[in-house]
Amino acid sequence: MTGGSATKQAKFEAPRPPNKLVENGKHIYFWSDAWVGGVSFRERFSRLFELSMSKRVSVFDMFQLGWGENGEALKWRQRLFAWEEKQVEELCLLLQNVTLQVDNEDIWLWTLEKSNVYSVRSAYNFLTS
Repeated sequence: MTGGSATKQAKFEAPRPPNKLVENGKHIYFWSDAWVGGVSFRERFSRLFELSMSKRVSVFDMFQLGWGENGEALKWRQRLFAWEEKQVEELCLLLQNVTLQVDNEDIWLWTLEKSNVYSVRSAYNFLTS
């Protein structure tokens, strides 16, 4: 067969059932952990992640820097295009009502159980379904 037909392989990534409940934010990564809306900001705002100056930083650290309009948390490697600015606005809207509980540690939640506690049976059912 001649020609340049390339086959594209699908990348399989299993959904991640455990979520993190943010309390003080010290053990949750701002970009890579799913802590708002069940999807990581790295996935939801991939272009902003690429441009971010702070990729491996905790929610707590970003909060301390300030993620509001005059904050230092959201710094970019280059000037943003208008569509990227819209994504920043969307991100800031999601962060608007976040409050941290400084005296409490972050918690893992197992979303496959109503009790939010891990069980082998729910993990097995998830992996075999």
